[in-house]
Amino acid sequence: MCDCVLFDLDCVLFGFSPLCLILFRLLFCIFVGLSPPPSATEAIRLLRQILGVFSSSMVQFEQRENEVSPTLSAIIDPLLKGFEISTAKSDPSEASVFSINVLAALQLTLRQYSFTSARCETLSLVCATHVQRLVDAQVKGLFAASNLQEKLDKLSEHLANGQGKLLSTVEGMDARSL
Repeated sequence: MCDCVLFDLDCVLFGFSPLCLILFRLLFCIFVGLSPPPSATEAIRLLRQILGVFSSSMVQFEQRENEVSPTLSAIIDPLLKGFEISTAKSDPSEASVFSINVLAALQLTLRQYSFTSARCETLSLVCATHVQRLVDAQVKGLFAASNLQEKLDKLSEHLANGQGKLLSTVEGMDARSL
C-alpha cells in the first residue's frame, strides 16, 4: 500500500474511533519526499468522494456545513496529527514544506464545496503558520551561514546598552571587521 514505514497505533491510546484508527494506520508514514505521500493522496481522494456524495444529499444547503463538520474532523484531524508526529524530528524547513504541500492538497479538495469553507479557512491559518516557520527557519539558516546573526546580536546589545557609544567602537563592528 505505502512504501514508507507504518506505525502500529492503538486506538485506545489515542482515544479515536475505529475509522480514525484506520486513517492513522493508513497515514502515519514517515515522509520520504516533500510532496504528500501516496497514503495522503488516497485519503484525500476518499474525502473528495465523501464530500461529493454529501453535496448531492438531501440535507438542506444551509445545514450542510454543520452536518459535514464531524466527518471533516474525523478525517482531517488524524491526518494532520499523523503528519505532525511523522515530521517532528525532521529538518524544520523540510517539515514545513511537507506540511504546506499536504495542507494545499486538502484545501484544493475542500474549496470545491462551499459547505467546507470554515474548515478550509482553518487550514489556511495552519498553512500560514507553516509558511512563517519555513521563513523563520530559512532566515535563521541564512543568518548562521553568513555570520549575520552575530552582528545582529551585537547591534541589539549596542542599542540596548550602548549609552551613546558609536557602533563602530564595538568590537567586531568596525569598518575593517564588517
